[in-house]
Amino acid sequence: MHLKKFLKGRTGKIFISIILGLGLSTIFKVSCDSNNCVVIQKSPDFKDKKIIKYNKKCYEPIENMETCNEKKKIINV
Repeated sequence: MHLKKFLKGRTGKIFISIILGLGLSTIFKVSCDSNNCVVIQKSPDFKDKKIIKYNKKCYEPIENMETCNEKKKIINV
């Protein structure tokens, strides 16, 4: 009887929310036991870098809008 009253009260709801949050966090926890961890990183933004080094050459990225040309090779990034 007291348990039902506790669970329906404000304190009980907070307690249950904490328990469920801890349970979900253990499900999605990422742990690495060795050096074989997979680290996913986003690609560097071209706007952040002023000069990009690729194949031992340096490039300066320039943004400009162009219409699609079927003769040019289109690379999806």
